[in-house]
Amino acid sequence: MPLRRAELEQLDRDDRARLLGRLTIAMIVMAVLGAVASLLEPRNHADVTLFFYGVVIAWLAVVALMARHGRLALAAWLLTSMFWVLIAAVTVLFGGMQGQNAACFGVCVLLLGSLVGGRAAIGLALVSTAWCGLIAVLERGGHLPTPLAPYSPVNAWAATTITLVLTAVLLASALAAHGRL
Repeated sequence: MPLRRAELEQLDRDDRARLLGRLTIAMIVMAVLGAVASLLEPRNHADVTLFFYGVVIAWLAVVALMARHGRLALAAWLLTSMFWVLIAAVTVLFGGMQGQNAACFGVCVLLLGSLVGGRAAIGLALVSTAWCGLIAVLERGGHLPTPLAPYSPVNAWAATTITLVLTAVLLASALAAHGRL
């Protein structure tokens, strides 16, 4: 028996709510792991690390609260915006396009597309591409600030881990939703 439109919409809303919950939990776990990894890096200052990750975790708590109150689209935009701004700041403050941090924009696009829709994902992809182009021009012209810290394999590992875990959570949720249709 085929599902009616209202049933499909509710199923889609429930799937998006579950996905947002999983992503928020995964991001909190990744923030805690990132804080621990950052604290283990001798060049990082503990007070800066704890403040930064404290702000991130507080922001994620706000996202979870918004989602719990049924404001899924707003929560999705807040989550994506926070993640995007963090990545954009890292590209400016830690070496421009030389690091692999800008690749994390792909997770933002997937996240927003999964929670809000394809048009939003395309728009964010275009904005991210324009940002990376601007950073490349500034970097090539020598106009970026001196990186706050030199390249760190621990920080590179953390960025890669966050990208892989969030991408896996997005894929697993999409596959699970596809199996229910």
